[in-house]
Amino acid sequence: MTGYGKAVAEFTDKNVIVEIKSLNSKTVDISSRLNHAYRDKDIEIRTLLAEQLIRGKIDISIFFDYKEYGNARVINTEVVQAYITQLKEIDEKSQLNSSNILEIAMKLPEAMHTEQITEVSDEEWEAVRSATLTACEHIRMLDSKKGRL
Repeated sequence: MTGYGKAVAEFTDKNVIVEIKSLNSKTVDISSRLNHAYRDKDIEIRTLLAEQLIRGKIDISIFFDYKEYGNARVINTEVVQAYITQLKEIDEKSQLNSSNILEIAMKLPEAMHTEQITEVSDEEWEAVRSATLTACEHIRMLDSKKGRL
């Protein structure tokens, strides 16, 4: 089957977007780009795609779109505080009286980090699984429309 399907699983803090692209092929060949939180579901996702789409070169992408925090980046306060302390010491010794120490500290490595989601709840997984099935259905509908043209 050749086609494209997209579905979204909506949650309070984020949307999980499932995109599937498929090209005609005699066998099934699946490549996946999954958010790290779904890595342990890779085999289950591949099995689901093989059952639903039967054959083809299939690419699936599952990624997050955070609603409130952009990409869920947070300030690593301990690291930033340590940077500020060190920068103040340097500033005092050099007698430069810099007023942008916080700005400098925020640009240093590890000042910001992305929260890593390591476990997916059963409820979230069911919603993402359902979104995957919906995306597969979009591909099948598109493929059946092509057959009628």
